[in-house]
Amino acid sequence: MNMNPVALIAGPTASGKSALALAMAAHGPVTIVNADSAQVYADLRILSARPDEAEMAQAPHRLFGHIDGAIACSAARWAAEATREIDTAHGQGRLPVLVGGTGLYLRTLLDGIAPVPEIDAQVRATVRALPVADAHAALACEDPAAAARLHPGDTTRVARALEVVRSTGRPLADWQAARVGGIGGRITLAPLILLPPRDWLAARCD
Repeated sequence: MNMNPVALIAGPTASGKSALALAMAAHGPVTIVNADSAQVYADLRILSARPDEAEMAQAPHRLFGHIDGAIACSAARWAAEATREIDTAHGQGRLPVLVGGTGLYLRTLLDGIAPVPEIDAQVRATVRALPVADAHAALACEDPAAAARLHPGDTTRVARALEVVRSTGRPLADWQAARVGGIGGRITLAPLILLPPRDWLAARCD
């Protein structure tokens, strides 16, 4: 089966990701899709080193600065939007180029998301009010595999595992094994990881 290609340019800030994406655009039709969790926000242009208007005029840019900073952008939302942009680019005969590399975003895009139902509000409030030691002890009874896997002091993950099994009747691992919506099985991903400039490295080592 022929699978549509998707390029990925990842690396730290100021490593040349945007410049490389624009260089690719000079050699063929591409659509540049933001995969950086900071660059989705409209009011973080400078802090996130988002491409300027002149750069964005050189090729179609998608999912850059399209969300108000007061609104949280989840990995699920970004993955759904990125999937639409990738499919649109393929339909136009363009190569989608993901630029950024926020790990959670990319994993959700490629592997999908666990279809955990909305957690009952009362269950969540009760679980989140427990001291982490008590929550971990309860988890050991209700989801022993998760309790064995998680550090007893990991407040966030212990609470998440406990609220999921209490609210849904199924361990979180079961939901995670049933991920839906990922596009990894229908594309060919060509990743490129850029290293930062030497002066950037030197500054971190001084």
